[in-house]
Amino acid sequence: MLSVLVTNAQEKFADGIICTVDYNEYGLTFITENWICFTKSEDRNTLMFSRYENNSWTKPIIAPFSGVYPDEYPRFDRTTSRLFFASKRPSENDKIKASNDIWYVELKNDMWSKPIHLEGNFSTNGIESGAESSNGIIYFHSDRKGKGLNDVDIYSLPLGATEDSAKYISVSSEKVDGEPYIFNNGNAMLFMSAGHNTVGNGDIFLTLFENDEWTTPTPVDTTGKVNTIDWEYSPVLSPDLKTLYFTRYVNGQADIFQIDVKLLSNKELQNIANLN
Repeated sequence: MLSVLVTNAQEKFADGIICTVDYNEYGLTFITENWICFTKSEDRNTLMFSRYENNSWTKPIIAPFSGVYPDEYPRFDRTTSRLFFASKRPSENDKIKASNDIWYVELKNDMWSKPIHLEGNFSTNGIESGAESSNGIIYFHSDRKGKGLNDVDIYSLPLGATEDSAKYISVSSEKVDGEPYIFNNGNAMLFMSAGHNTVGNGDIFLTLFENDEWTTPTPVDTTGKVNTIDWEYSPVLSPDLKTLYFTRYVNGQADIFQIDVKLLSNKELQNIANLN
């Protein structure tokens, strides 16, 4: 399993291959245990693929549906074989966007479909990004309550319910909240937040879905291994839930880090990982 590659502390993920000194890398998702997609910021934000072969990750290549317009924050749903992502690409009969909308592609017979735009109340004139699919529900972040970074909150909306109002997720704070990662059959969520008494600019939190509501968020770690004075965001777990991957932004440089869940102080997250 990929988890055995993680040492006793957080470390850059595939340093020199995935993480580079010249560009920003962030927003990792697993398509399979040995196939990943992530965002690379070069001339524009672009979705990249890499596979784990011969005990190493291959040199990233541009995803066949990316590279023309700014794309970022991929999330793959294994149930539907859909890869959701944020993009400023124009929808039909439209112009390139000033902010992100949510799109997805479908994987069928090892081929990716053309990008499909989520319309209706999935897409406003503001930001929609960080989409995650679980049990037919799309979780995403949006600034639809206002304008500015602190108005970015987490919402949910059933896939296909384009005319319904998006549901505000109560764990959202007075600061920026986003990039939800849903797991454990829809009963747990990791997300980034600049609220909830963060130790830095933005930290990663865990919340559980119990009694039809999300519990009070708790930091994934309080020992400085993950949450620091810098920005931490884009959390995701390995397919076996044993390894946490996240992005850290320091002095203009974004890199993806990894750490064994056993090394984190959050016992609830450890318990979920141990059950898998």
